[in-house]
Amino acid sequence: TFPVIVGEDGLGQTVYFEHHVGTDQVNPDGSTTAITSTLTSFDFDLDVEGNGQYFLAMRRFIPDFKDLQGNIQMTLAVKRYPSQSDSVTSLSPFTITTSTTKVDTRARARLVALKVANTGAAQDWKLGGFRLDIQPDGRR
Repeated sequence: TFPVIVGEDGLGQTVYFEHHVGTDQVNPDGSTTAITSTLTSFDFDLDVEGNGQYFLAMRRFIPDFKDLQGNIQMTLAVKRYPSQSDSVTSLSPFTITTSTTKVDTRARARLVALKVANTGAAQDWKLGGFRLDIQPDGRR
């Protein structure tokens, strides 16, 4: 129970917010709002004869989630040059479930960044270590 606040109303004055409990926001009217989250890696490249000299080809990756409830979206952002803006590969985003063992890709770029995001209600995840199948793919 909460004491009545006289003369004031609005969020934070008459609504109780409970942090770090559950995966979604429960509104005063009983409806649920999904709390989205994203994690984006820094651009990575192959360190062969100097950074960014070779294109890299990514054939597949093995997602590793210590805890996964629901589905998440994985996106590969690729660049030919560091100053270029990200472009999403044509196969992205990939939907990862608890039964996903590997994801086949065909990404080719000098720089790649991975983005992990949940998109709906009741989704929760804890990221582990990813394994990537990448190799040098020319100097064009």
